[in-house]
Amino acid sequence: MDGWIKLHRKIRENPVFNDMNLFRLWMICLTESTHKERDQMIGKQIVKLFPGEFVTGRFDLAEMYNRGLKKKEQKPPTTIWRWLENLEKHEFVVIKSNNKFSVVAVVKWLEYQTDGQQNGQQVVNNWSTDGQQVVTNKNDKNDKKVKSNSPKQVYDEDSLPFRTANYLYTNILKHKPDLKQPNLQTWANDMRKLIDIDNREPAEIGRVIEWATKDSFWQSNILSASKLREKWDTLTAQMKNKTVSMFPTQYQSKADKDAQQREELKREIVGGMTLEDIGKARSIIDITPNQNSLPQFQPRQ
Repeated sequence: MDGWIKLHRKIRENPVFNDMNLFRLWMICLTESTHKERDQMIGKQIVKLFPGEFVTGRFDLAEMYNRGLKKKEQKPPTTIWRWLENLEKHEFVVIKSNNKFSVVAVVKWLEYQTDGQQNGQQVVNNWSTDGQQVVTNKNDKNDKKVKSNSPKQVYDEDSLPFRTANYLYTNILKHKPDLKQPNLQTWANDMRKLIDIDNREPAEIGRVIEWATKDSFWQSNILSASKLREKWDTLTAQMKNKTVSMFPTQYQSKADKDAQQREELKREIVGGMTLEDIGKARSIIDITPNQNSLPQFQPRQ
């Protein structure tokens, strides 16, 4: 993949730097990620990728990881994927998977990889009225005011808080077109608090807005920026346990994904195995010692 990435010196202070396996995998994640929004065709399906994301799978990731290594240094796909999940656990990446592929998103990609200016870094994820992403300077997000001497902060329409508030309003209108015109200045102030005080990433706010305004329950309850901020923890917790409609197909939670993988592994292992083989496989596929819990099959004659 063409182009270059930025690597901050403080990576040397991170435990990943001292684990060469994880560090190699982390570098793969950085160099595979797209630097701009684009569509990628996966089979007959189009997946929209945002900056810092890439599409992969267990075997594709293993092929990239093992490329150029000696045979004795190569690792199996299951091991490499477990390392990737370890990176997710430590908030380096977020993994969104279905039964065909996974989309890996590098956390804080925009903070570290976008072009900086002398007075501060730039980040992406201001939203226009139609949901398109535009770039703005992070240090400007609270400084753009129409009236600098006003007792109340007035947000310019190009500021990050105002655009985020307008993005919420636009998404609410899709399912509630009769919503009364809100005071977007008040909404923008709540969005500023969500970003500056609560330390929420703009990209994450966008994903929560999209999910909440499509969810059958929350779309009738999240009708203002203040309510979005108030219910933030509940919303993000439920997002992890429900299907997120970010991509054309449905995605599973990690617990559901692990359970499905165990069931698939059971079916693959049981076919044509003897009772002795089943006993050896118990520790691998979490089959309990209870005889009644063993899969039903016809022993080999």
